[in-house]
Amino acid sequence: MYRQELTANESRTPPMIQAKIGESLIDLTSLNSQKEVVEKFSDLEPRQLQTAIQVGSFEIMGISDQPMIKKPSLVARFSTLGLSANIATLEANCTSNPTH
Repeated sequence: MYRQELTANESRTPPMIQAKIGESLIDLTSLNSQKEVVEKFSDLEPRQLQTAIQVGSFEIMGISDQPMIKKPSLVARFSTLGLSANIATLEANCTSNPTH
């Protein structure tokens, strides 16, 4: 889940948010259409998670599509190092506790 409070300049058109895992780009889906907040989410498929583990990282990018705002895309990089050693335990916890 991604959540961002919008600035006055972004209140009309929220930025496009994408996740990049390896060479795949995933558009995050809008969840909340409040004027001053954008919330987006995506459920990853098991193969996408495996790719992120193999590559060792993934990125979340915020891209403004407003031509009047000339600011670069925001990029947050996340490491998946160490996840491969613990993925079996994480998966077991998720299937035994479906509400978490």
